Amino acid sequence: MIVFHGTADHLVPFNGGSTPFQMGSVRSDTSFVATVAFWVEYDGCFPTPIHAETAEAHTDIYGACPVGIGVALYAIQSGHHMWPGTSLSHNSVPATDLMWTFFKNHPKQQFLPRPKPTFWRRAAAKTSPSPIPNPTSNP
Repeated sequence: MIVFHGTADHLVPFNGGSTPFQMGSVRSDTSFVATVAFWVEYDGCFPTPIHAETAEAHTDIYGACPVGIGVALYAIQSGHHMWPGTSLSHNSVPATDLMWTFFKNHPKQQFLPRPKPTFWRRAAAKTSPSPIPNPTSNP
């Protein structure tokens, strides 16, 4: 899983919560950090990332994942709800190239069920979630 998220996103707040800019019913989003932590645990990756930081983005790459699985996050500093690296985004993060490289290095595998992480088991005890986890909605 590769994720790009702007720290100044007004539509899906980086730190979670709700926003007056939502259309339709009001929802409260899970923070970006908690969402990525969920997927790192779910995918069975080592929980401590290789971290790099520039003026435009901070990057966390999680290693020791099962074969074919990877988790990479790019938090775009002062980025809004738009694709990084475009003229409108006002940054030069090459999101399209990064995504292409990520997918080349992590080709789609046949789906193999994995045990749900402890986070999911705790959440399941509180609610009746759908079979596919949606980390953008709070349990």
